[in-house]
Amino acid sequence: MESSFVEDLVDSEDKQTINEIRTVSRSLKEGFKKRALQAQVVKSYINRSPYPIIVAGDFNDTPVSYSYRKIRKGLNDAFVKSGYGAGFTYRGNYPPNRIDYLLYGDKLLSTNFSIIRVKYSDHYPIMAWFRRPD
Repeated sequence: MESSFVEDLVDSEDKQTINEIRTVSRSLKEGFKKRALQAQVVKSYINRSPYPIIVAGDFNDTPVSYSYRKIRKGLNDAFVKSGYGAGFTYRGNYPPNRIDYLLYGDKLLSTNFSIIRVKYSDHYPIMAWFRRPD
């Protein structure tokens, strides 16, 4: 069994660390499941909307995640279209990453994207400028 193999590799003092890793792992797994369901609900609203679409939010997921890919399908990412650099929006205890997004439909064009480097929270605010296509 994989878990007993890991336990055999660590000292008895590390057992608490193994338990903490398991707790964090379970928590992450539950978060992924919840966000996947939420992404499906959001995508159903997007698909039914007769209006130009802008989806802005803290997804708490990376650009390779199911939630991001599900919601973004058929939409544009303002950072990808008009941002630059690494695009890190999270500045907390975990490695920096891009987990906050501005997505939009084809009835708009993103002309500029900015990450505001202020320390109000563990996320940096993001901002984009849009215009209608000519």
